[in-house]
Amino acid sequence: MPKRWVTAALAILVAACGGGNQPARQAVETTVPPAEGGACSDEGAQTGMSIGTLECQRQGGQLVWRLWQSPTDDAGTQGETGSSDGAEGTPCSPEGATTGLPNGTAECVDESGQLVWRRIGGPAPVLPAGVECGSSANPPNPLALSTDNANAQASLTAFPGEGVFPRTACEPEGDQAQYQWYRTDYNLAIDPRNPSRLLVGVERLGLFESLDAGNTWQPLSEDGILHSMAKADGTVCWPQTFDITFDPQVPGRIYLNHGGGGTVNAGIWQSRGAGLYRSDDDGRTWNLLTTPDMNAYVAGFAIDPTSSDTLYVGTSSAPQTDGSTPTAYVNDGLLYRSDDAGRTWRELPTGWGARTVGSVITVDPANPDALLLGVFQYSNAAEGGAPTGTRLGPGWYRSTDSGASWQPHGEGDGARVPVSYRVAVSPDGAVMLNSHDQLWGSTDGGLTWQMIDPTRWLPTIDPHGDGRRIYAVVSAERATTERDQFSVSDDAGRSWRTLGELPPEMRLNEWNEPPLYRRATPSNLVVHPTDPAVIYVTGAGGTIARTTDGGATWQLLTTWESFPPSAAQIR
Repeated sequence: MPKRWVTAALAILVAACGGGNQPARQAVETTVPPAEGGACSDEGAQTGMSIGTLECQRQGGQLVWRLWQSPTDDAGTQGETGSSDGAEGTPCSPEGATTGLPNGTAECVDESGQLVWRRIGGPAPVLPAGVECGSSANPPNPLALSTDNANAQASLTAFPGEGVFPRTACEPEGDQAQYQWYRTDYNLAIDPRNPSRLLVGVERLGLFESLDAGNTWQPLSEDGILHSMAKADGTVCWPQTFDITFDPQVPGRIYLNHGGGGTVNAGIWQSRGAGLYRSDDDGRTWNLLTTPDMNAYVAGFAIDPTSSDTLYVGTSSAPQTDGSTPTAYVNDGLLYRSDDAGRTWRELPTGWGARTVGSVITVDPANPDALLLGVFQYSNAAEGGAPTGTRLGPGWYRSTDSGASWQPHGEGDGARVPVSYRVAVSPDGAVMLNSHDQLWGSTDGGLTWQMIDPTRWLPTIDPHGDGRRIYAVVSAERATTERDQFSVSDDAGRSWRTLGELPPEMRLNEWNEPPLYRRATPSNLVVHPTDPAVIYVTGAGGTIARTTDGGATWQLLTTWESFPPSAAQIR
């Protein structure tokens, strides 16, 4: 069977630099019929032959002819690879066919009854020695391109140059230089259309992509993202990334919650480049959605499951880390709504004042007018340690009119405990788990709560079950074992059994004392969307571990050192 080959060295450079457009291919006339593997002189040139189209490609420092496209067969497909050129999102056939791309491999997959190409793998980003990304010897490097986004330009204007942070502020020293302080928290995302593709944000290192289920990683394009932190050598030092979210209805659309606080207009530190970003080209370019007058500390995010145009952003009304007086960065509450996929926003009148956080937002899939908002507040807020001064206490609040009005939701102590960033809600909204200093569970949508003992961390609802199968981690201190225990409940938290142990390099640190801070604190569990036996756990210091047997054994995939550094310069 004839096959397509796309192995140009230029394509490898494009992938290595994070993207870029290939030069237009120009057909050429030849006086001597070329043969595949024969020498050629015009890189990118093409010529038609009986065996198909040959392209002049660079291999090992030499230009040679290679088969670029085979003839169309009688069924209208190109060899074994389907009926299209392999561009992501374009029609293809038959299902399961694969084809080479300049940046990897595409597979013909079924999406809502239509067969389309989706990228399933790609080469590691490797540059030839002495060749610098973005130089005249290479395609443009998106990591270094300036942005034309109006919101980002406003942020640049408010914070010009590189003086946002002292040069030394990006490199923790002493005890804080350990893994414990480099967060890889709640943002590991699995592409629902290609579960072998993972995205993750590592604090101080950047955004990364894996095309082989986490075995290898390469930088994801940062084109359009502003940076507010820099290392001593001038390279980018990333703030924490809170969430990376694939739009479940719009292929290629991804949202990114970039760490930071305050607003651009307020001139508060760490605001430059912070906020909610959106990519409509699968992560190749990004646009800042939050405007200069909005709170830039995006803590919670939700997409209406019935309409991708409707977005909700929960914020911290005044970040506890900036040392400012209790000034609210919001006028009416903690929550913004957009009805046009982030182009415009309006602030919803929740009534909360300064120094609180809208950390969790859920939209009822059966009734999109019904919203649930979790309000976070540290227990020592009254002593000035964190956000305080609210009209209402922390806990859960509900709206049945799309956010126009709000009422406390639930009864008893469980409904008023501080709402953490790690909350699990079943698809139907019935089962909820809230993990902070204590773990509370509800089986009636948050109306009543019960404390779960011993306390477990990282509660995660298995998406393959009925909403009552819960995964969680018990610290080694609570379990009186050497390693943290991975456990499961099949009855919404009433009873538990241990499945296995997390890797020794990952350890919940309840007491924050040496030598435990030298290990990576796990902070998130993510279950594979189609294979229930595959689960990921992420932690501080860029650590990611994976199980392929339902939690019995775990493999450490990454550490801080295994990620390649970002090539972007601060701008």
